[in-house]
Amino acid sequence: MSPGTIDRYLCEVVRAVDAVDRRQIEAVARVLMSTWSSDATVYTMGNGGSASLASHMACDLGKNTAPDLGGGPGQPAGRRLRVIALIATTIGLTGSRQSSAEMLALTDYPVVVPTQVMEQIEDLHVMVNHVLAVYLRDLIARTVAVR
Repeated sequence: MSPGTIDRYLCEVVRAVDAVDRRQIEAVARVLMSTWSSDATVYTMGNGGSASLASHMACDLGKNTAPDLGGGPGQPAGRRLRVIALIATTIGLTGSRQSSAEMLALTDYPVVVPTQVMEQIEDLHVMVNHVLAVYLRDLIARTVAVR
């Protein structure tokens, strides 16, 4: 990759991050928090590279939703979101490609990242995953502290 390509790619990712609809992420966080509160199960799935993100998300949600919030060895695991793959409420992470329309029609809570470049879509999905994990960790910590 030439320096111009690197700069262009990174600038495009920054523009896309700036344009992400934060309300979509908050809506997904509320659904996941409700799932945690009701001790329900979350299922994650994807195909191709998205299968790796689904696995990554399952790990992040599992470790970031225990009341001890990943304390230390020997501490109880607490109640974690049981993360396996998808239920009655659907959350969909996608890009702004036209090919996303069919999946979006089946999604209750979409998070659409505003780019059509596959690699950048994946970059932003990882960021959204981490934002959700940190958001839930903080929300759960406040919830547990109140109890």
